Amino acid sequence: MNSDLRFYISVFLRRIHIFFLVALTITAAAVTLSLRLPAYYTADALLLIEAPQIPDELAASTVRTNPTEQLEIIEQRLLTRANLLDIANEHDVYDAEDRLLPDEIVEDMRAATTFTARSGRNRATLFTVQFEAREASTSAAVVNAYINRVLSENIELRTERAEDTMNFFDQEVERLGEDLARQSQRILEFKNANIGALPESLDYRLERQTALRERIAQNQREIEGLGQQRERLILIFNATGGVGQAQPEDTRRPEERELAALQNELETALSIYSEQNPRVRVLRSRVAALEEKVSQLPEVIASGGGDNRSTLLDIQLQEIDSR
Repeated sequence: MNSDLRFYISVFLRRIHIFFLVALTITAAAVTLSLRLPAYYTADALLLIEAPQIPDELAASTVRTNPTEQLEIIEQRLLTRANLLDIANEHDVYDAEDRLLPDEIVEDMRAATTFTARSGRNRATLFTVQFEAREASTSAAVVNAYINRVLSENIELRTERAEDTMNFFDQEVERLGEDLARQSQRILEFKNANIGALPESLDYRLERQTALRERIAQNQREIEGLGQQRERLILIFNATGGVGQAQPEDTRRPEERELAALQNELETALSIYSEQNPRVRVLRSRVAALEEKVSQLPEVIASGGGDNRSTLLDIQLQEIDSR
């Protein structure tokens, strides 16, 4: 085996000039070809795809399109014949001497354009646009034109979806507003029909019931007290022949006693206030009205002592009954 290896080495050394000649020829041809071929420049742009701003919980879309599918749709719209010809003519991608037909320009533009999407789980979606041209400025201009049209197409798609969502919201607001108005009307009718049984007025009705109970209890106590006072007066009259020994001489009627009290109050007010004081005027008007009322009352005939005491008892019993 060592002899075979030495044989091959000796053959290579004897013909090494042939190997160098072939390598030199290939190298020279490659260098010449690379110098004679026109230079091509590649420009690329990177797009970051964002998620929709309207959450699905708020307005679920009936047709779901992921970002990759959306970019494929934009790519197909971008690589249409009209768009490619417009971009090629606008940025002078091909020289006049090329004399390419429109179909050839479209095919060459599509071949020089590359769209690449990169995405992954829990990763953002990246979209790369590349274009190859003979001049660096032309390549950059075409990529910028692609990016502008991609953004324009994306804005149009988002605007259409936003308008559809807005129309849906408007319809829902109108529908829910009508439902709310109908429910409010039904609630109002129910409240009017059951105003006394609703829990909204329960606290007020309970407070009102408590106040009425307290007032009834107070009136009952007053009635019981007046009944006991009436019974005591009758017992005293039957036992002594009079209605009391404390003030047997006071046989005035209630109106007369009230008139005397008002007159005393008027005298007290005059000692403090002037005649023009509102309190004095009110007291004078009350005194005048009560004097007129007392003057219209029938006179009590003072006959015997028993009749006088009986009349006094009747007056006091009438006063108790009136209360």
